Amino acid sequence: MRMDADSRRLRWRRRLAGLLLCCWVMMPSTDSAAQTPDDSGAARPTTNAEKKDPEARVAPKVKAAPKLKAAPKVKAAPKVKAAPKAVAATSADPAVPTGATDATGEGSSTTLVKKASPPKKKLKPWRGSQFVYGNTFTTASLAPNYYLTYNPTYYMSFKFKPRWWFNKMFYVRAELAVIREVTQADDTTYKGEAWLGDLTLVGGAAKFYTIPKAKIDLAADVALTFPTSKASQAASLAMAIGPNVRISRTFKVLKGLTFGGNLRVTPYFHQYTTRQRKDPLITCTGSEANCDAFLNMGGRNAKVRLSTSLDADLMIKKWVGVSLSYGWFVDWLHPITGDLGYEIAESMPDENQRYLSYFGASVYFIPLKALMVAVNYETFSPQLTPDSHYYNPFGNLYTTITLDLTLRVDGFIALLGGK
Repeated sequence: MRMDADSRRLRWRRRLAGLLLCCWVMMPSTDSAAQTPDDSGAARPTTNAEKKDPEARVAPKVKAAPKLKAAPKVKAAPKVKAAPKAVAATSADPAVPTGATDATGEGSSTTLVKKASPPKKKLKPWRGSQFVYGNTFTTASLAPNYYLTYNPTYYMSFKFKPRWWFNKMFYVRAELAVIREVTQADDTTYKGEAWLGDLTLVGGAAKFYTIPKAKIDLAADVALTFPTSKASQAASLAMAIGPNVRISRTFKVLKGLTFGGNLRVTPYFHQYTTRQRKDPLITCTGSEANCDAFLNMGGRNAKVRLSTSLDADLMIKKWVGVSLSYGWFVDWLHPITGDLGYEIAESMPDENQRYLSYFGASVYFIPLKALMVAVNYETFSPQLTPDSHYYNPFGNLYTTITLDLTLRVDGFIALLGGK
């Protein structure tokens, strides 16, 4: 039976659709999800149920994660010191720009900056150098009835005390005094004579060691004395060398309280064992009897002196303070040699030591860095009076009162604008 054209087209379409359907069914699947791994890790074919319902697929087994080792213990971080307090710097400070912004972004005329430490002052090598102008009179001058004949004593002194520091510890200093008695002098060769004192050169170390727990400072120096005075020249002194050791301790009382002590041993080098006169009082030759009485003054020279002293200084304010000191001196004399005669030898005690004490008190004021004003009370006491009584160590014939005006060189240079 012959089909019409429409029936033939419909039949070929059905055949073609069936062929395409067979090809699609027979074609292998290329989808990565079409296969799932089994327990061994190999891929397995996907079942028809899984193809129809994707949610019915069996989820692959997941291996257990390996156990993690415990983390090592971390040491605690060291404590951090608190930051130094900051101060507010205003816009007037040139180191801080005006209108600086804070953490909120808003403008602010102040900002926090670290407080700057003050610059260290450079120490002057000539610090401690002084020029002292003194006015001294004896307390006996205030009592006309003290002597059978009134003999007041008032003199002026000019002391030069330069000092030079090599560093904070080592220094050298010198001292030379010129003294002129204003009243009628008993020991000068002419009226109005100015006496030159001995030249002293000192080299030392200030606070070269501090005992840690006791906080005691140790210092030392060596003093060389040269005979520039007439008294030392009359004693035929060549030179004296005196090493000294000092200990001191400072306490925080008011502006500072310092206790100290000194120990100095001074050997003297003389040409002769007794004091000599430059010229004999009368013409005398060695062959004549008792000629020595006109050639020497009779006093024996000391060969060694031991000096010990204690002192205390209290600064009440920055401009006023007080100080006290007390010292003992022992002189070992040259022994007596030669034949003095039986009667003289029997009447003379065998004493080869000479004793002396010193007491001093001072009140000082510092109105300016360049000036210090001090009122000093000083007493030198030989051991015995001429009638074999002991001298009062705090007030006697040798007590003096002095008004010192001290020019401090470093403060004076600073006052003039120097460095």
